[in-house]
Amino acid sequence: MLMTSRTLRPPPIRRTIVQDSVCDICGNGEEDEYHVVISCTKSKAFRFAMRKEWRLPEEKEFWYTGTDWLQILLDKYDSEIRKIILLLLWRAWFLRDNCIHSDGKETISRSVMFLVQYEEEIRNLSLSVVGQGKTRVAGPCLHLCRHTTPRNQPNAEPNAQWKEPPEGVVKLNTDAAFLSGTGQA
Repeated sequence: MLMTSRTLRPPPIRRTIVQDSVCDICGNGEEDEYHVVISCTKSKAFRFAMRKEWRLPEEKEFWYTGTDWLQILLDKYDSEIRKIILLLLWRAWFLRDNCIHSDGKETISRSVMFLVQYEEEIRNLSLSVVGQGKTRVAGPCLHLCRHTTPRNQPNAEPNAQWKEPPEGVVKLNTDAAFLSGTGQA
């Protein structure tokens, strides 16, 4: 049997759960959710760059207070500052995911421009047109819900499955992996 170069190639690398918890970006510290969005050098650099555009809390406010660090941080501020903190953390997580799971080409400066434009677009949603099946948006709509009736159901209630959170409540979705054998995340 002839061996060709195709048969000698190693099998493709498959993504698996990482066995150590050291941050792959900075190499400093255990990679938990706090490290990823707050203490990693990339997240810190992103926060410093965003301070040129947004009114963010001082750096000393982003300290680890225990497992409920995010709730304690958000509890100190009004709803506008809470919203920008959540947008900031969301994009910091994206930067990490781009480095670890994608091509790693997303830059901090592009992420700053993206968030500034994104926040502006969100604010402009408050100018939604009323009529033709659309509902008026009362202020910034950070949850980006659809405000139109589906075309094939003109009398259907929009977003019948999803209920908007009450005033003063913020919803944050996250994604994580875990080892089912040990329950370790």
